[in-house]
Amino acid sequence: MEQFPHGLLGDDKLLYLVDAEIESRKYNDQDSRSSLSISMYMFFNPTTNKICHPIEFNVDHHRMVHIIVTASNLGKWVQYFIDEMTQLYKDTGDDFFTITIVDFGNEGENVTSMAKRSALAERINVVEVGGEFVKTVGYQKGVNAMQFYGVDDVIFLCDLHLDIPVDFVHRIRKHVIKGQMVFAPLVMKLECGKSPLDPKGLWDFNGYGLLGISKYDWDRIGGMNTEEFTSKWGGEDWEIIDRIVQAGLLVVRQRIPYLYHYYHTKKGLWKGGINRLMDVM
Repeated sequence: MEQFPHGLLGDDKLLYLVDAEIESRKYNDQDSRSSLSISMYMFFNPTTNKICHPIEFNVDHHRMVHIIVTASNLGKWVQYFIDEMTQLYKDTGDDFFTITIVDFGNEGENVTSMAKRSALAERINVVEVGGEFVKTVGYQKGVNAMQFYGVDDVIFLCDLHLDIPVDFVHRIRKHVIKGQMVFAPLVMKLECGKSPLDPKGLWDFNGYGLLGISKYDWDRIGGMNTEEFTSKWGGEDWEIIDRIVQAGLLVVRQRIPYLYHYYHTKKGLWKGGINRLMDVM
C-alpha cells in the first residue's frame, strides 16, 4: 500500500494505492487455483467516515504503455534493451506495451534488423532520424510516430542502459493518471564495473530521465522543448518537469527495487553538439 501527499484530493482526504493478489480455488481441490491482481486507488473521507474510490484515479491493467528510447552509436545497448524487454514479456505475458526506438545511426549495427529478429518484432517501431544526436528531437519525433489508442495511453521516456525488473511496465501503468500524476522513478546508478549481482552505486535523486506521462498531459504541456534544447544536452529533463508542475500535476518519485542503470562511456554520443553538463564538470 502506498500513501500519496496530503492535499491531492483536498485538504481533508488522504489518497492510497492498494495492491492485492486474490487467489481462489475449489474446496478440497489443490489443483484448481486461479489468481487475480488488483490495483486500486482509495481515500478515506473523514466527513462521512467512509473509504471511497475516486473515479478519476482508475488503474486499467490493459492500458497501453508506449516505451521510447533514443540511440546513437549504441547498437549493442539497443540489442541488450530489446533482450531485456523480451524477457519481461516472457515472464509477464503483458501484451499492452510497445517500444519505439529512435535511431540516429549506429555504426556497424542495423537497428531495424535487430527489431525484426526479435520476438517482439510486431510491437517495436524503429524511427530513423538523420543529423546530429539531439535527445529532445528524438523523443518528440518518436512520440509523433506512435500509434495511440486513446488519450489515457502512457508515454514512457526510457533509457537503454537499464536492468529492468519484471513488474516495471505495470508500475508505470499504475502511477500515471491522466490529469493527475506523472511517474519519474528513481534509478540506482551503478558504479563502473558493478552489476546487479554486486549493486554498488547511488540513487539518482536529481535525474528525471525516466518519465511516464499520459498522452493527454503530454499534449497539454507541449511535449519536449525542441527549440531551446537543440545543440546542447543536459537540463531538458528538469525543464519538462517544471512545465509538468506548472500544469498542476503531481510528480511521483519512487525507488524501484532491482532497477539499475549501468555505468557506460559517453564517447561518441555527441558529434558537434554541446553537452552542457559535461562542459562544467
